[in-house]
Amino acid sequence: MRARTAHPLSLLPRLALAALVLFAPCAATAGAPLKGVDVRLGKSPGGGAVARTTTDAAGAFAFADVPAGSYSLTFELPPGAKAGSAPAAQAKIDIVAGGKPVVGYWDFERRTAFDPAQAAAKSTGAGAALNVDMKGPGRISGTCETAVVRAKSNISNN
Repeated sequence: MRARTAHPLSLLPRLALAALVLFAPCAATAGAPLKGVDVRLGKSPGGGAVARTTTDAAGAFAFADVPAGSYSLTFELPPGAKAGSAPAAQAKIDIVAGGKPVVGYWDFERRTAFDPAQAAAKSTGAGAALNVDMKGPGRISGTCETAVVRAKSNISNN
């Protein structure tokens, strides 16, 4: 019987997949819904809270009849909140503002928005909020779920 040898080109798809896994920038995946999160809607820039609500069992929240303008959203976990078996440290926030979808990420420990595409999920700035613009009056709604953020690899080609 003739021994079967692997063709060198058959390794290329596997190597490409390995490179994607090892060198991909930070990524975040959503997990369990977060119940009881305090959601504050503030006038942007620098205005105080104009409305406040709490997420339901599905992690959903909504603000109805929001006038046109720029707004900021901030989030705070209730004391002792857990997502699954671990405390929630970060969340993925899916927002619909005036019919336009917006995705953001929130770090509960730092109390700031962050960008998972940056190394080690760096915050977008101290005390930064998630910002939304309303072109006309409407509704701001969304969901709040735990986020699992993976930092990019420390492997280099040097």
